[in-house]
Formats: sequence, C-alpha cells, structure tokens
Amino acid sequence: MSRDRPEGNDRRLWEKPLIGVARPIQRVLPSIRNMAHGYAGHAVEAASFLLLTPFLVRELGLAIFGMWSVAVALAEWMQLLDLGMKEAVMKYVAAHQARSDARSVRQVCDTTLFTYILAGLAALGVGMVLAWLVMPRMVLSGVDLADARLVLLLLVASAAISLPAGLSGTLLEGLSRFDLLNLLRMGHAALRLALIVVALQLGGGLLGVALAEVATRVMLHAGRWWAVYRIDPVLIPRPWPHRAVRGELFNFSAWNAIRQAGELLVNKIYEPILSLLAGMPAVGAFYIARRLGSMPAELIVPMSGVLFPLSSELEAVGRGQTLRRTFLVATKVSLVVALPVGLVLAFGAGPILANWMGGRTPEAAPVLSILSFAFIIVAAALPSEVILLGLGRARLLAILGLAQGAVIILLGIPLVERFGPSGLALSALAAVILLQVFVQMPLAARACGESVGRLLRRAILPPLLASLPVAVGMILLRNKVAVGGLAALATWAGVSLAAYLLLLWVFGFERDEKQFLRSQIRRLVLAPSRIDDWEDLK
Repeated sequence: MSRDRPEGNDRRLWEKPLIGVARPIQRVLPSIRNMAHGYAGHAVEAASFLLLTPFLVRELGLAIFGMWSVAVALAEWMQLLDLGMKEAVMKYVAAHQARSDARSVRQVCDTTLFTYILAGLAALGVGMVLAWLVMPRMVLSGVDLADARLVLLLLVASAAISLPAGLSGTLLEGLSRFDLLNLLRMGHAALRLALIVVALQLGGGLLGVALAEVATRVMLHAGRWWAVYRIDPVLIPRPWPHRAVRGELFNFSAWNAIRQAGELLVNKIYEPILSLLAGMPAVGAFYIARRLGSMPAELIVPMSGVLFPLSSELEAVGRGQTLRRTFLVATKVSLVVALPVGLVLAFGAGPILANWMGGRTPEAAPVLSILSFAFIIVAAALPSEVILLGLGRARLLAILGLAQGAVIILLGIPLVERFGPSGLALSALAAVILLQVFVQMPLAARACGESVGRLLRRAILPPLLASLPVAVGMILLRNKVAVGGLAALATWAGVSLAAYLLLLWVFGFERDEKQFLRSQIRRLVLAPSRIDDWEDLK
C-alpha cells in the first residue's frame, strides 16, 4: 500500500467529493457575491484603520508611532518564509475542487502544513536576529530600543504562529468560501480596534498595542479553522509531506517565493529606508500617507481574491474566451473603482489630513498626493498580476517584483536625501509606471490571448477620459470648497464622484457592459435559489 494513502476515516477522500464546496458546474457562490463579501470585509477594516490611526498618533506620539511602523514592517518580512506556497495552495486547491478531487485537496494541505510548521520555527530564530542586530541601527534611544525589541519579538511570534495557522484562510480562499472568510475578517477588525483602544486607555502603551495585535490574530486563526471544520472535518490537515504533491507545490512556489520577496521589498522597504535617513517622525508620517493612499488598490483586493482561483479554474477546464473577457472586465472595473478614490485623495490630501489627523502630520500631504496616483496604477494592474499568477507565471512576476524593488531603492535613496519622504514616494510612482504599465499589463494581455490595443481601447481609455473633466473641476474648486471643513470636503468629494459616475455611465460603458452590470446587480440582490444565470464552467 502506498505510504501517501491515508487509512481509516480519511479513506472518505477517495470516496466522495467535498461537502459544502463549490461544484465544478454550478458555482454555489457566484463571483459577484464573493466580491461583495470581500468589500464588506474591506469596509470594516478601512473603518477600523480610519478610527484607530489618529487615536494611536495622539496617544503614542508620531515618533513612537513611527517605531511601531518599523516593527510591523520588520515582522512582516517573516512572510518570506511562506516560501511562496500560499498562492500555490490556492491555485491547486481551486483546480482540484473544480474536478471534485478531494483527495488532492487534502494532500496539498497536509504537505503545506508540514512545511509551514518548519517555517514558523525558523521565523522565531530570524526574529531574534532582527531584534538584536537590525533594530539597534534604527532605534537610537536605549529606553526606546528595549521597548522596540519586545514589541518586535511579539509581532514575530504572531507571524510565526500565522505561518501554519494561516493555511486555514488560504484553504477558504481556494474553496471560494469568501462569505466565511470575510465574516471572520470583519470580526477580527472590530475586536482589534476595541482591544487596542482598551490597552492604551489602561496605560499599556506600545506593549499593550502589540499584545492586543497578537491576541486578536490568534482568535482570527481559531475562527478560520473552525470554519474549515464546519465545511468538512476531513479538510483539517495533518502535517505530512506527501511525495505525490510535494514536487508540484515546490515547482510552482519556488519562483513564487522570489515574486513574494519582490512584493515585500516593494511594500516594506520604505520604513527601514526612512528610519535610517530621515528619523522616526518621518517614518510615522510616511506610513500614514502610504496606508491612506493605498485605498484605491485595497478596493480592488476583494475582486483580485476572486480572480486568482477563478483564473486557475478557467485554465483547468480550457475556457480561454471567458478568461480573456474576465481580464478585460476586471481591468476596466479596477480602474473605474480606483480612479475617483485616488483623485479625491490626491487632490484633497491637505484638507483630508487636516480633518483626519487634526493637523499633526502636514508633511504627509505631498506624500499622499504622489502615492495616490501610484496606487491608482497598482489597482489597474492588480487583475493582470493575479491572473498571471493564476496561470502559473510566477517566474515572470518574480522578475518584475525584484526589478520594481530595485528601482525604488536606486531612485529612492538619493531622492530622500534631496526631497525627504516625498522623494521616496516619487521613486515608488516611477517604479509602478515603468514596470506595471509598460511591462506587466501588456504581458498579461498576451498571456490571456488579448491584444494590447484592445486592452487600451476597451479597459483603460474609457475610465480615464471620463475622469479627465472631473479632475480639472476638482483642481479648480479645491482651494475654494474643499478647505472649508469636513462638510465642505465631503461636498467637494461627493459632487466630483457623482459627476464621474454620470460621465462614466454615458460615455465610458458600452451597451453590453451596461447589461452585464445590471445582471450582476440582479444576481447580488436575489437569493441564490432564484438566480437562473449560473456560471457554467464546463
């Protein structure tokens, strides 16, 4: 008998399809519903961020908040020990469940859990090195250094736990259970907000914030595993490196690990650079601007989470035409959604920060303006990245990610010395224009069998042309309306958004796209039992 073949109750994996998982012909949860769940989770997390950030800056001070940002950035480098396997798990779980191959789903999870346990142990050792060798170069005060080390070790411990425990979230994504995933995500965001506020009000300081962060993360993982168990108990993996799938996973994840390293380099290099060249207050201001400026891209993340398993399934069943249409529609929708938010943040950076942060971070305004444009581009390019990954083009994305990180470093260091934090933002904008607009998106179009010209005509130009007169009006009225307080700012942004939507509907959408939107809204509001236009994935 093969060593990989489970005994006893696990024989069920050979005898029946997964319970509660989307069937390959009729999707139990249409993609539009998955995206709606994702946006609900994102909305709660965004509200938590908007409420919590001014409170943290007020209670901790901008310099200590900057130190917290550095500790978070260093701890998140532990994601490199994921070895690129998260996307590999999502890809193969989605492909296997499309064929109702429950045995392969379980073997993928067993092997990944075994690998993640080893990676979590390695993360603890790496965290000790960061705390004693790297952190002293960034935090000069002895008192602050002791606190920073302890906070970093707590966050690293959370990251080490999250490596194996986070497999539950990856499994839920691969099985398209975004309803459960985002329900737990919303609960985590609300609980995190409450515990951090209580910790600071009780005098816990930065250490109390870190403890609240770890506690809520552990509870999130517990809830996700409970959800996986409720779908089907046989999905709960046991750490075992199955030879039948080990090579398949690592062949895909090898280049994906490099891609992930490039992604982390792009996202987490800013705080270390600024801490060395500009000081902790500059780190805090830049972190605030970057987190707020990233909202246009974060609005697309729920949709991209659906695109990854969907593109894997479409490739697995040979539906090339649907894949091309999905790529065009997803790119256009991403730009449509990101543009108004990005324009409001870019042109209203000063009034927004003045109302939100109470005038504590005026140096963040130019950074927010620059990064808002950068994240509009990131949002438009996100579907191309996710679909390329779903098609197994991890090596290409790895090269692009490393190149983008290199551009940010090579341009960012001299620009920081000359322009301060704004120089680093300019380097990020240059990197995304060069590598995502001119390289990644055209390559994704070709991978889907689509021409670059058609991508430009159908997905890029209509939203841009609709936004152009709105952008001009926003600039002309900014100093007359937006600076008049919160009510004036809301009026300026709301009227601009309404004008953009009107122009977009009249001039930006073709007849078939309008019909598509009407049908998807219908699918969103109707109960699943009343939907008569299910996706056929044959």
